[in-house]
Amino acid sequence: MDTLTRAMEALPPAEGHGFVWAAGEHSEMAALRKMAVSKGASPKRMRIAAYWKHGEVAHHEELADKE
Repeated sequence: MDTLTRAMEALPPAEGHGFVWAAGEHSEMAALRKMAVSKGASPKRMRIAAYWKHGEVAHHEELADKE
């Protein structure tokens, strides 16, 4: 488990109207997004992007719900 995942797990459930912003490696950001949603963060109040992916070149992806 990486430091970012441990830090996210230690946070209390979301309250109020905050905003989540994060960027990093694809698998880590996907896990962070899933954890944020499970703690009550609104998907509409976050921007999480993957700027690289292990084994790929020039990867960029916004991790958001597909509507």
